[in-house]
Amino acid sequence: MRVFRAKLLRNHWHALLIIPLVVIVMTWPTFARIFDRDEFWLHSRKPHDAWLKYWDAWHLERVLAGQAEYYYTNVMFHPRGTTLAFRAISTPHALLMFAFKQALPADDAYSLLYLLILCFNAYGVYLLVQHLLRDKWIALYGAIVAGAHVWFTGVETAPDILIMGTLPLALYFLDRSITESQGRFAALAGICAGLTAYIGIYTFLLLLATVAIYTLSLAQKYWRQPSFWRRILLLLGVCAAISLFRFYPMFTDAATLGEGLSRHVKPKPGKDVLELFLLSRNPFTSGFLHNLFNAAPDAIYRDGYLGYINLFFCAIAILHKPHRRRLAPWLLLFLVCAVLRQGDYLVVNGRHFTNIVLPERLLRHLLPTTFGQLSETYYYIIGLLTPLAMLSCYGLSALLRSQRAHVRPAVVLLSALILAGEYYLPREAYVLERQKTDYIDWLRAENERQIKIIDLPQGGTRKVYHQYAQTLSGYPTAFGEANRNYHSARSYIDSNYLLNTWRFHQPAVCAPLENSTEYIAALDMLLRDGFTHIVMHEWLSGEQDLSPSFAKVQAAYQDEYVSVYRLADMRQNCEPPPLPPALDRFAHSTFALPGNGSSIVSYHPSESIDPNTLAYLGRLLADWESFHHLYRHNGEWVTQSAGQSAADGEDSLRNKRIVHLIYDASDSLPLLPESIEFRDKFNLCRREAHDDGAVIELYLSPRFSCALVEPNDLPQVEYENGARLENLL
Repeated sequence: MRVFRAKLLRNHWHALLIIPLVVIVMTWPTFARIFDRDEFWLHSRKPHDAWLKYWDAWHLERVLAGQAEYYYTNVMFHPRGTTLAFRAISTPHALLMFAFKQALPADDAYSLLYLLILCFNAYGVYLLVQHLLRDKWIALYGAIVAGAHVWFTGVETAPDILIMGTLPLALYFLDRSITESQGRFAALAGICAGLTAYIGIYTFLLLLATVAIYTLSLAQKYWRQPSFWRRILLLLGVCAAISLFRFYPMFTDAATLGEGLSRHVKPKPGKDVLELFLLSRNPFTSGFLHNLFNAAPDAIYRDGYLGYINLFFCAIAILHKPHRRRLAPWLLLFLVCAVLRQGDYLVVNGRHFTNIVLPERLLRHLLPTTFGQLSETYYYIIGLLTPLAMLSCYGLSALLRSQRAHVRPAVVLLSALILAGEYYLPREAYVLERQKTDYIDWLRAENERQIKIIDLPQGGTRKVYHQYAQTLSGYPTAFGEANRNYHSARSYIDSNYLLNTWRFHQPAVCAPLENSTEYIAALDMLLRDGFTHIVMHEWLSGEQDLSPSFAKVQAAYQDEYVSVYRLADMRQNCEPPPLPPALDRFAHSTFALPGNGSSIVSYHPSESIDPNTLAYLGRLLADWESFHHLYRHNGEWVTQSAGQSAADGEDSLRNKRIVHLIYDASDSLPLLPESIEFRDKFNLCRREAHDDGAVIELYLSPRFSCALVEPNDLPQVEYENGARLENLL
């Protein structure tokens, strides 16, 4: 073993030293931030995937502790829970996150893993190129092509798309198993392929396609040898045996399988071809390339860039005759992935040629179970990078075939430097203030036996942030993000008025005369199922302000980022708003005569009605044609209106038959505003004064007799069938 390590260091010191250095420089300042414990820092401006992977590692920790099942959770989408069979859990990443978190904060563990994954990808390609071309310096260049590509260093950070090193490793072991007649290498290739199913399903499918194409290229030479087919069967058998445990949970439930396989079958917009040749955020070349292609200044081309030095080397490889036959599988793989990445139709420099249908659309219609599941075409970049590295290395090898030994490293390092300059993107980081999770300490101090929370607002990246918050608190939550089984997971949410309203980013308001029964039933359902608190993350922007949901509820905890409400307090939202005494008396009056032609005038010189109460009165007094509340503001009369008619003034009273005037005896009743005055045109028929000072006066149009509203002599008509009509007015 000591001899092996010494030989490894002696022969490959340049790769062991330079690859990590390139990764650190291309992702700077990620490496430096690993040692900075002051801030919660992530190397991606959009931390959507990071939140999901934090949750996966936390879930795995609970599985290892015997507190959860690996493919099921009841803490997310609580209380019914949901299957995780279709969730993109990258098991190796989750295991390493769990291990690293024992010594590092979560953000540092995630950043360190990110750098190690890029190194792993690079070393996988290095091993493959060094085996096929027998040149360790050219292999170094191929490693940098794959390990430092813009998709990994500047765009994507999700492990299920990031970890592609098993693909070149599987090809490396496959080639050695066939060319060296070694069955153990076929088994190792099968292990690499099978384990990839636990990294990411899309990566696994692309690996299988790549292995199939490369196997066909080998079969042209070895297909007559029975040992060739035995090793291929061994590879497939090992791969199937290992990956079976990943796919079995998907097939155990037919309903879940059907829903999972139809979740993402949808059209995919075309990807712009210029993304292969233009990198908008590169500080060295973006301006020149935008001008060269006459691209719009605000157009963003970011994830598919190939690099012109790579294209130069690829051209040399194709033109170099001795290499052409060996290039065939790599060229085929590259073209297939490059074309499929373009999506449904051709797009060039912002122009959409929807009449030019591309293969990805045809394959999705022919094989929807496979190609329909790829929600985004950028997954094909995983399959594109290994053949791009191989083609580039074949070209570089042809270019250096006649160069002296001491010149070759210099040319490779210069080429790598040019490539790094082409690939370089400034890091756009994300910082989470630690104060945003202070509320968790308060929740832990609550007297509740078992806390279960509802996180708001919902939708987009907000709901996956809530999953990160769950890793800190451990409390079950009603909402979640579980990939593909969306409809079955949200059945509990759909059945609850409050949760369903919040899911659509609308405030849940309890209107006493409209939906109070539905509101109370939903609240009782949540309380019965053990939910205790609502956590409103104020700093997370929502499509609509949800604050009306808590109009009458005092926050039990509040800081500049978060408000926490006790769920039991939400019943206060359904309590009718307090009314001025005279209005409250009127609501319970025995001679309030609603109906067509009836109006109410409320006179309170110093008391306005808040909008919520006014809206409530509008519903309470819906049987009246109009309601007017008068008060003085800065010496001027102000009229507030509600009811079926928002009109005020003389027009609203001109055709009325009954007007109720409501006021407090403590308020002297001066002349009403001229526009609202009606007393000289109506007859005062009844007056009711109460001990608390409330006064209600009933005015009747001169066209009718006051006898019609006498309390003991209201006209009645009785019919033979037992029906009775009272109060002809």
